[in-house]
Amino acid sequence: MFLEVTKSKAVISLEEYLKQAGNKSIFLSDELTAIYNGKNTLVMVEIIYNGLFDAHPYNIEYNKEQFIKILEMADKNVQNTIID
Repeated sequence: MFLEVTKSKAVISLEEYLKQAGNKSIFLSDELTAIYNGKNTLVMVEIIYNGLFDAHPYNIEYNKEQFIKILEMADKNVQNTIID
């Protein structure tokens, strides 16, 4: 997916951004909205995973370090997260 980009914002509305992200994101709708409104530069990449994983990506188990990295990428406070 390629989008035309202007100096101020990509030519895609918030509604279209949320629609395209759909259920393919680890972020909730309000988090996606905050990301859309808060970033000067935002790139959405759609990855085709057919044949790349042994299982559906939602069924992949992450180790503690990988999970912490995902939380950090989402700007979540890892110190306040319980990980068993």
